[in-house]
Amino acid sequence: MFAAALRRYGHAESERLPLAACGARIEGWTQAEIERAVVKANGLARLRGLPIGAALDEALALLRPATRDIQLTTALAVAECDDASLLPARYRALLEDRAELEAEIARRSADPTAPQRGRPARSLDL
Repeated sequence: MFAAALRRYGHAESERLPLAACGARIEGWTQAEIERAVVKANGLARLRGLPIGAALDEALALLRPATRDIQLTTALAVAECDDASLLPARYRALLEDRAELEAEIARRSADPTAPQRGRPARSLDL
């Protein structure tokens, strides 16, 4: 995935990079998140004049996956969908039992062992 994305951005030398080591750092990332890392690395390489390998290493250190709990994210997206015809057939079945879908969301949201998403909210003193 890294090699294909890097080639799209004109980095033909990607075959010489330690992409297996990069892959070990992104366990559980989606294809879109990997693409985002390559876009970030490409920008870092251009702006700072870094070799793409160093830029990719820095991008991976700066980014975190946005979809740590894909099942929760999927359940939330299905629950918010107001037109079932927009959903792939395999997700329409989730809408049939709305109570179970909402219970799954509540269970995954309240799970203290689930990975934390984002930063805690803070109030602003204005």
